[in-house]
Amino acid sequence: MIVRTRLHECSHHDPHFTLLQQIEQDPAIVNANAQNPTPNHYFFHTVNELLNCKERYIAQINEARSAGYDIAWYSNSTCDIAPYGGTMLEYFEFQAGAYHEHGIATESKQWNCIDKGLYQPGKTSKSVRLAIIKYLDEANLLHKLDYSLKVLNPNDPNQNQDVLETQQQAIDSVNGTLEYFLGFNRSMDIDMSDIVSNGVQHYVGYPYHNHIYANTGWSLITESNTGFNIPGPHNIEGNGYQDGPMISEKTYRPIMNSHPFVMVGEWGLHEHLKSLGYQTFEKFYGVELEQFYPFSMSDLNHGERTIFEDYESIRNVVSQFYNNISANQDEVREMVTHNKQLLIANYNKTKQWLLDKDEYVFGSHGPKAMKLYDYLWQAISYRNNNGKDIPMMDGPANAPEDLLIHLDQLT
Repeated sequence: MIVRTRLHECSHHDPHFTLLQQIEQDPAIVNANAQNPTPNHYFFHTVNELLNCKERYIAQINEARSAGYDIAWYSNSTCDIAPYGGTMLEYFEFQAGAYHEHGIATESKQWNCIDKGLYQPGKTSKSVRLAIIKYLDEANLLHKLDYSLKVLNPNDPNQNQDVLETQQQAIDSVNGTLEYFLGFNRSMDIDMSDIVSNGVQHYVGYPYHNHIYANTGWSLITESNTGFNIPGPHNIEGNGYQDGPMISEKTYRPIMNSHPFVMVGEWGLHEHLKSLGYQTFEKFYGVELEQFYPFSMSDLNHGERTIFEDYESIRNVVSQFYNNISANQDEVREMVTHNKQLLIANYNKTKQWLLDKDEYVFGSHGPKAMKLYDYLWQAISYRNNNGKDIPMMDGPANAPEDLLIHLDQLT
């Protein structure tokens, strides 16, 4: 058994306060380590912060390890930290499996071949998500999709001004107007106002109501992007810290709900998902994948291609995808079944591996710890709503009581 004291990602915000200094000088960390039944063992987790300062994190972790401290470093698989003694998890796959196993979400049990697609752009700070709404509307194709969108009203005094500015920049980038997009405001299974009530348009993706999948036949996914360049012929030079495209709950939720899907996102998204063993559906797009360029969402203008060419291909796919999957229902049903079974199998494998490690994460707010397995699905999420539905934690202090273990029970 190992109990690990949780370190914070404070070095991302203060580059002069290193992990070693945190371990040796931060009073909360020093006090927690003194209570730890297995002292000098630490837990450190990174997600997008790693992409900003990978070299600094590597140097700081090596420095702390050289000083004799045992640090378990975990990160999402977007960035390869294995060469530096880190552990990568396909975190959003693991999270999807855990949220469904623990009853936070209940998936639709079978694929229904329905002509209506599902599109959940949600927030309005991403140009690509707004552009798809606009271009499909102009092509009279938006009726093929059930969708949700939360356009923030600047006249609402409760709205965060920074978020409003980001929204307006996204609207301007697609040559739209606020008045135009306000006409597309629509909630589906949750009240979109809850997502933005704290001034941040983040939503963990759970819980949700499974009728949105049961009543639709396929998903149009605009995957997350980190704002960093990954290997690809259309990307400009920039930070090279990202080793592969991000696959988030936006993809794993449709997989869990037995949906075929159309993917828009970072370069290499389809190939990366296939490298994980999943089957993708570009054979039913009706256009060659190279024509349906899954552009980086951080750069709408890329290389010699134009925005019009990109969205023309999306229009073509939306107009054809249902007809193509409908004509091949047996094959599609086998594919979505394979994908869901693989997600569940991968989750169970990861879960057992974490439980077998017999490790615990200890915060700095009281003498209670969590199993590493529970901590990774319950406590860590960088995308969150206002906490109304799921209590995401800054350490084990405010976790559900049934997930907490008193240190005395571990000694």
